[in-house]
Amino acid sequence: MLKYLFSQKTQLLIIIVLTLLAYANILRNEFVIDDKTFILDWQTKNSFSNLGLLLKGNLPSGHEGVWRPLRSVLYAFDWKIFGASPFGYHLQSIFIHLGATVLIYFITFELTKKRMVAFLAGIFFGLHPIHTETISYIASSMETLGVVLALGSLYLFLRAFAKKKDFKNFYAISVVLAFAGYLTTEITLTLPILIVLYEVCFRKLTKKNFGGKVLFYFPYVAGVIVYLLVRFLVISAGARGPYLANSVYLTFLTMTKVVFSYLSLTIFPLGQANNHIISKGIEAFVYRDYRTEAISAQSVLDPQILLSIAFIGAIVGGAVYAFKKLPIVTFGVIWFLAALLPVLDIVPQGSVFNEKFLYLPSYGLILILAYYLNVLLENKYSTAVIGIVLSIAGTYLVLTISRNRDWHDNISLWTKDIKVNGQDNSYAYFQLGNAYAEKGIGDLAVANYGKSFEINPRFVVALGSIGKVYSDMGRVDLAINFYKKSLEVNPSFWEAHNNLANIYFKRADFDLATKEYQQILAILPGFTQIEENLKNLPSVKEATQAGRAGDSNVWLRYHRILGLSLAIPSNWRLVTSYGSMVISDDRNELTANFTLDRKDLKQSQEEYLAKQQENLGELLNQGPALIPNFDRAYVKVWSFDSAQDQEGTGEQGDMGDRVGQAATKLQFFLFNEDSVVKILVSPADSPQMRVFDVILGSIKAE
Repeated sequence: MLKYLFSQKTQLLIIIVLTLLAYANILRNEFVIDDKTFILDWQTKNSFSNLGLLLKGNLPSGHEGVWRPLRSVLYAFDWKIFGASPFGYHLQSIFIHLGATVLIYFITFELTKKRMVAFLAGIFFGLHPIHTETISYIASSMETLGVVLALGSLYLFLRAFAKKKDFKNFYAISVVLAFAGYLTTEITLTLPILIVLYEVCFRKLTKKNFGGKVLFYFPYVAGVIVYLLVRFLVISAGARGPYLANSVYLTFLTMTKVVFSYLSLTIFPLGQANNHIISKGIEAFVYRDYRTEAISAQSVLDPQILLSIAFIGAIVGGAVYAFKKLPIVTFGVIWFLAALLPVLDIVPQGSVFNEKFLYLPSYGLILILAYYLNVLLENKYSTAVIGIVLSIAGTYLVLTISRNRDWHDNISLWTKDIKVNGQDNSYAYFQLGNAYAEKGIGDLAVANYGKSFEINPRFVVALGSIGKVYSDMGRVDLAINFYKKSLEVNPSFWEAHNNLANIYFKRADFDLATKEYQQILAILPGFTQIEENLKNLPSVKEATQAGRAGDSNVWLRYHRILGLSLAIPSNWRLVTSYGSMVISDDRNELTANFTLDRKDLKQSQEEYLAKQQENLGELLNQGPALIPNFDRAYVKVWSFDSAQDQEGTGEQGDMGDRVGQAATKLQFFLFNEDSVVKILVSPADSPQMRVFDVILGSIKAE
């Protein structure tokens, strides 16, 4: 029976089927953590006209500090194809993982020339539960495309030297794929090291023959250098935060524990979590008001650190010792450690430990396991090998399917984190609070925020979040109390001052609001928006009286946004990005997307309109409009199917009841000399249109 398993087609079929079986249940999963930020809220990627911005490194607020332009472009393409439906993104994630798994199979065969080793490596890689974060988490899988590109580059490099007649083509494509990988995720920057590692272990690269081969490695190294120069000097995307406790030394000590944990979790994938506890008091995610006491108390003589250093030293020593007789062991161990280099906080990443970082490194240990099982098989221990393989693969399959369920939504994900290591996991409780708050389950949100603050008494954001929940519930006095409590803990927590100011504005208590804004400026001098709010306080009061239009909201006037000023109710949201602005009401009943365009002064308004090629549905009507403060205005009325339309912020809110119904959009063009303000309002029959009419009348060019 085993002879059939040596067929390449049979092996690949089994690998693909088992991998699909392991990950099929993620197709029902929702968006989690940063998925919503990148897919639903990030407006820049919604239009290919912003391609230049994406290539320059535009990212959602809070995600700066990296340069992954091809990943950003992939988001733009996916938005056009999948829109706001998680299913398409999850399906793509599975195919990305299948691509990586198949490449692992072929790379392993090129390394060992043994079909069974390749088969076992492919199965273990495809099913290993440590890869679940990489695949089940959409935002992570988008980066994983870079790993697939790097693996493709490595495979073609191997083939180029194995098949000399196709050398030029294979080698050229390999270099191109390497560059593409670098531009997708930083973890691929170790590719030149992995290529040289292969040469040393399998092609007998030495000091004597290195000079003759260095030109073959040069393009891969040059690509890394160019990437780093552009990222740090041109794009200015540096570190995502400081070193732990502002110390390189303490960060190094922590990383010894991290590497030990990575090794342990790859070998024994139990106790998986999103926010791992590295040791007591040290959480994986480095968040605001992150605890540093346990980090600062570390010493190189701590037993856990000594054990970690000794273990890492032992496996490195063993790998070096095995080099002459068992180069595949050397290759596997060094691959694991080298592939981790970009995520060991040499440049701080904002997280000291993520399971997704093991996607590429894990292959090194998987290769060693597959190799030794094949050794047993070749020594006539076939029955034992079959039992071991079935046990490992079966365990991996069950653990992977189970872990995928944890990734179903934010509540299930963070609930599992707390079950794994809840006693010291402030961040998990905070995120579970966010998940309940998003669902409108205020009491559970408050309970989890409270537990988060109990674990980390410096984490004032948790107290502020309790205030926000109470504010949303209409329990304003309680909200004020918690905002004030957060300021007692950290007087520099400017967001609490801002939230208090918003409450006072809604109460039309402008004197108290002014005091809160002044407190913010004392903390953050030069905060432009706050300065503008104070400067325009008289016009805010005037706008409140003139703009209420029958409601009880305080109206705020914003200045110099896209070169405009406008007044909106204080309970509406305003989000800006490069060259765009989105406003929406608090019930998500109406969204207005603003973009600023330019026209040639010699071009007539009619010529400009004739060149507008947007197809937003069925054009029902169009014509001039009377909008104050502009030379001329024009409006188009579009009909669209709300089930297909996912533009805007991606939040449904009360619009959820409308999905699948015919609806209308209004597209405004406001002309002022050479500038054109384009506004897309949806849906046109929203009950909030009455308020938007007032907003429209308040817009002025500055």
